[in-house]
Amino acid sequence: MKNIVLQPLKTVGLAFCALLCVACVKPKPLTLSEQEKREPRFALSLAEVYPGVEASLAASEDVLFNPTNIALDARGRVWVCEAVNYRKFANPQNSSRATGDRILILEDTNGDGWLDDKKVFYEGNDLLSPLGIAVLGNRIFVSCSPNMWVFTDENGDDVPDSQEKMFTGIGGFDHDHALHAVVWGPDGKLYFNFGNVGEKLMHPDGSPVIAKSGNAVNNTGKPYRQGMAFRCDPDGSNLEVLGNNFRNNYELAVSSFGEIFQSDNDDDGNQGVRINYLLEYGNYGYTDELTGAGWDNFRLNMEPEIPLRHWHLNDPGVVPNLLQTGSGSPCGMVVYEGKMLPEVFRSQMIHAEPGHHVVRAYPKTRDGAGYKATIQPLLTNESDDWFRPVDVAVAPDGSLFVADWYDPGVGGHHAGDIQQGRIFRLAAPGAKYKFAPVDTTTLEGAIQALKNPNMATQYLGWQRLHHAGNAATPLLKALASDSDPNLRARALWLLTGIAEQRDSWLTQSLKSDNEEFRALGVRMVRRWDDARLYRWLGELKGEKSALVNKEIALALRFRTEPEADQWWASLANKYQAGDRWSLEALGIASDLSPDSRWKALESLRKTDLKQQAHRELAWRIRANGALPYLSNLFSSGDSAQRLWALRSFEFHPKTERLPYLLTLASDEKLAPENRVMVLGVMGKEGIAQYPGGKAALIPLLEKVRGGEFYGFAVDQLALSEEYPYVLRMALESKDAGQRFSATQILLRHGADDLVKKGLTTADPGRQTNLLQALGALGNDEACRILGFAMSSSDFSMEIRQAAVQAMGSGWQGEHLMIDQLLNGKLPQALQKPAAMRLLTAIDGGVSDRARDWLNNNQGTGAAVIYGNLASLTSDPGKGKAVFTSYCATCHQVRQEGVRFGPALTEIGSKLSPEAMFTAIARPNDGISFGFEGYTLSLSDGSVLSGYYLSKTAGARTLMTMGGVPRAISAAEIEKEEALDRSLMPSGFDQILSSQELADLISYLQAQKTAIASNR
Repeated sequence: MKNIVLQPLKTVGLAFCALLCVACVKPKPLTLSEQEKREPRFALSLAEVYPGVEASLAASEDVLFNPTNIALDARGRVWVCEAVNYRKFANPQNSSRATGDRILILEDTNGDGWLDDKKVFYEGNDLLSPLGIAVLGNRIFVSCSPNMWVFTDENGDDVPDSQEKMFTGIGGFDHDHALHAVVWGPDGKLYFNFGNVGEKLMHPDGSPVIAKSGNAVNNTGKPYRQGMAFRCDPDGSNLEVLGNNFRNNYELAVSSFGEIFQSDNDDDGNQGVRINYLLEYGNYGYTDELTGAGWDNFRLNMEPEIPLRHWHLNDPGVVPNLLQTGSGSPCGMVVYEGKMLPEVFRSQMIHAEPGHHVVRAYPKTRDGAGYKATIQPLLTNESDDWFRPVDVAVAPDGSLFVADWYDPGVGGHHAGDIQQGRIFRLAAPGAKYKFAPVDTTTLEGAIQALKNPNMATQYLGWQRLHHAGNAATPLLKALASDSDPNLRARALWLLTGIAEQRDSWLTQSLKSDNEEFRALGVRMVRRWDDARLYRWLGELKGEKSALVNKEIALALRFRTEPEADQWWASLANKYQAGDRWSLEALGIASDLSPDSRWKALESLRKTDLKQQAHRELAWRIRANGALPYLSNLFSSGDSAQRLWALRSFEFHPKTERLPYLLTLASDEKLAPENRVMVLGVMGKEGIAQYPGGKAALIPLLEKVRGGEFYGFAVDQLALSEEYPYVLRMALESKDAGQRFSATQILLRHGADDLVKKGLTTADPGRQTNLLQALGALGNDEACRILGFAMSSSDFSMEIRQAAVQAMGSGWQGEHLMIDQLLNGKLPQALQKPAAMRLLTAIDGGVSDRARDWLNNNQGTGAAVIYGNLASLTSDPGKGKAVFTSYCATCHQVRQEGVRFGPALTEIGSKLSPEAMFTAIARPNDGISFGFEGYTLSLSDGSVLSGYYLSKTAGARTLMTMGGVPRAISAAEIEKEEALDRSLMPSGFDQILSSQELADLISYLQAQKTAIASNR
């Protein structure tokens, strides 16, 4: 089967005859079964394509499986990374290729658009889920953590003659948050990135890679965090870290002007997927720059909207996002510089977005020193929810090829299918896949190759022309006058790389009337003649373009000479308020020498906090000289400005900021809550210097106890004097979230004994509150206290059973409790309640062990049959005792018991005795609406189960076992699974005797009478 084509109509569904180009009238939309949707012959029948574009199927299963990344060589062949063994350890039932994963070469031998020839370039167990490929001459770069492999095909026979590591030691083995594809830039450099499990780069000999900045390339926060983007020479030398603190930045896209773009995935469910425009050397805000804490941890000046909060966008020192696209699973991207696709897609990013079943572009427009963008779909197939485009690549004829992972899900450590995979081609209507072969043996041929939109072809032309040097000048000079700005830019990169031509072409670029070419000129100076930077910047004195001044600022990043300070000050003096791109570029340029930069600025102009531009500079620049302005802004500003200024204080060294914070904290003219905010930033290091010390702080804190910043201040200051009140919050607060936070503070600061004492002396209601908070916390300290409550005779049996319920609320607690149960370490009275609680354990292995214990120790046998209960004389009073022992830990009758499962106060009015028996014996037969169970694996390693009280894009409130509502940011959730069973354990008809069941049902049935008598 071949040449399946979607005609250029923006409609859904063309009949199969149209797909085969059979002449017919426009058909009615197809109605396909789920099975038909999965068949390659219908691969595009339900798709939508942009007008003026034709989509065709170029390859499908039986040829390739699970393609993750593609590259097109200069001959138009499609090189494919397969990942049949994706997350092999997690999907053993799916992983079937013991010989490892493959690199394929697919070729259309007759120009009909179908890739009819297949070769296996390489297959081996050293390739496990490769995520990137680039074909650059006879070198093939394959990104497959922990290695970046370079295969060399010396003789062009499509068999590698050598295989070497360029980099190794990269984290994320068989993980999609790891090393991604290499791309070639117009400056002759290689560009690549890795996600937030990449961790580090090492040389093949195991030594650490040291960036040009002098820093070891690792994610320890010194200075880099999380995912990173890189640039290096073709041999791996002169590596630069172009940006850090990404989550899963998938693939870089570099324009002919040298501008860099990429996508980055959020913590799933937070509507925070973003497109980045890279300001070189910037921090991109996935975690807290100072502490490495997750974005959902409390901090001052947090953004109100979770999609923005996700990237710390209110923090000074975070580069803004070009575009936030909401949800999704962003993958491969290119800057399309061909001419075959319609104008709207030219010189724009084109992106594979499998989460939304779409290939789309992001047309951009200028926004200060950066850009803003919109979304324009190119190919969409939402009707086939297996369509998962994961990469795009430009062919030598200007058409676009798309790799389709084709799976019911999108990564996430699970592959639902390894038997399918597709490649599509997007082209002008009727365009055959035929083009003249590239010939770079002549300089004229090399120029044609350089003009080609395909990366591999450009590379061949660039190399030939670069090595030709002066001999290529006449042809490059002609190209530098082309009407296409992208071609002019490519020519200029090469011309300025020729020493004899450099000065004249740099001068011409820097004096261009076009600001984009002046900005390009600064990039070319940095690439070819950085030693004479100031000589070239002299051409730009008086520059007004924010785009150009941003490039100048970035060029000053590592410069410490007085001349650099003067140039920086002149740029800062031009800064226009509200241009975050410019502000962050100035910050990047000042971070390594902030004080000398600020002094140079102050020598240029009188600072004035009434000027918003100066406020923003003081907020961003981490100079000691900026602190007085922050202090003044806090004293005189409104509430938003106070938070803004105070957050900025945190990015200054503690010794420098402390005097200003002490003054603010001591200022009695400020409201108590404002002074407490300052105390939190001041930290425990400053307490000794506070007038009157700790004793003077307590009266101030007393005025704001329970307020928004009280817990923050106590936590940061580690004020043990306030822990008794924090304990009261944990015991008494009506807000479960505040009880949880208060308990967390106490245990974080080692106040375990205080918590135990509070638990022992409180009344039952407050004891239950605290036990619920401990269960929701579920860490080592919390489990130790729960174990204390379970084993101590100082507590009533009701409270001890509540501790059992809390202990079983989390992964760690349930494993501790099953071990105690099986080893006979639980008091006898708690053994059966513990086993019953563990029947609903998150870990299925724990629940199985608990069921085995019950079968072996409680004399359970065959299931009770409902008909056997009819002859028994039931006792509602004894039934209440059964309810208290087995049901009250999850259900309430009136105010007795725990409100986790449905309330049973009116159950006798709703269900017949037989229906009650069925609900008890076979809870999976009918799960009450709103009580559908979920299991959540969190980023801290904990696992929770329960049902949702509320669920939004950015947050969940999960009612956990024991009746504890747990507010969870969606960012904390690594994995969410809907349970196919009830949260109520099954098997009570085996565990309880016939008499116990009869008594329980009679008690529940009687509730309708009790309700009636109370009305």
